[in-house]
Amino acid sequence: MTNADQISPKTSPKTPRKILRKASRARSATPLTTTLMAPSDPASPVTIGIDIGKSFIDVHVAPTGQSMRLPNTAEGHKTLIRSIGQTPVKACVFEATGMYSRAIHSALFAAGHPTMRVNPRQSCLFLKSYSPSHKTDRSDAIGLAAMAAALDLRHVAPETPDQAALRERVTLRQDLVRERVAMQERANAIATPALRKQIDKIIIALEKEIEKLDEALSASVQKDEALNQKAKIIESAPGIGRHSTVALLALLPELGSLTGKQIAALVGVAPVTRDSGAFKGKKFIRGGRGDLRTILFMAALSAMRMNPVIKKWLASPSMAAKPHKVQRIATVRKLLVILNAMVKNNTPWTEKTT
Repeated sequence: MTNADQISPKTSPKTPRKILRKASRARSATPLTTTLMAPSDPASPVTIGIDIGKSFIDVHVAPTGQSMRLPNTAEGHKTLIRSIGQTPVKACVFEATGMYSRAIHSALFAAGHPTMRVNPRQSCLFLKSYSPSHKTDRSDAIGLAAMAAALDLRHVAPETPDQAALRERVTLRQDLVRERVAMQERANAIATPALRKQIDKIIIALEKEIEKLDEALSASVQKDEALNQKAKIIESAPGIGRHSTVALLALLPELGSLTGKQIAALVGVAPVTRDSGAFKGKKFIRGGRGDLRTILFMAALSAMRMNPVIKKWLASPSMAAKPHKVQRIATVRKLLVILNAMVKNNTPWTEKTT
């Protein structure tokens, strides 16, 4: 037998790459197991790590060590839930991957399993320390299960359809506002009258769509009694307008359920220290929800001018000496902490609230 005859069909250079890819997909779509074994101690719950992709989900169960790959579809989610069965579950942990994680999050939560959605940046750092030598979807699922067992993660309920619609409308409104600003800047740079008229028409069309979204957002808030009550409390604070209120309701549903430090860190306005030994670095902000922070950055300007409590606080010697942008970010943080306390206590604005 020649060396050519000993070449495996998988590694043969004559084998078309498309056939190899199809075979690989077929193998990856097959679950390694379809029934989760209970742990050796029945009273000890299992931890499930789920790595979510567009087409597949990789699942790992600790401490039994079982793994499976399922399609990221409604049928795949049902298969996972059937596989879990009556096995006690401590947590189902996965990364926040936008639209790809929403369906499985809702399915697991509806089945009564505790769900933990973690920040991809946080999980990436943990996975690098847990498995630094290699990176696969399966190893990510193993690392996520270990992360849930090692850290005290917060259980998160999925969005309701109304919450998702409200958030998507607010996000679309922000996109249209950015597009309107871009068109206005472009109109100022164009000298051709015909093109200027065409851009003016686009700006008018964008303004009409923004008005429609504002009406739809107001209607969504008013029809929900809990959201409407929350909106009245938030809007009672001087410097917070209707748009900022709706943005807080849509992009920060956790408002009122966390501590002041936690809510500031979630938005990304909590100061991060950078000290080591004798070195004392400048504090800075990092991460968080950038879209909401942009809206609150503008709201802070109104609060700095109109809110008596904020004005008095900024006039103190410790704050007056700081640069304007530092004052503005600090104002965003103080406003968030105050609004969080108001919503938590179901109390509208008064100077005693602060």
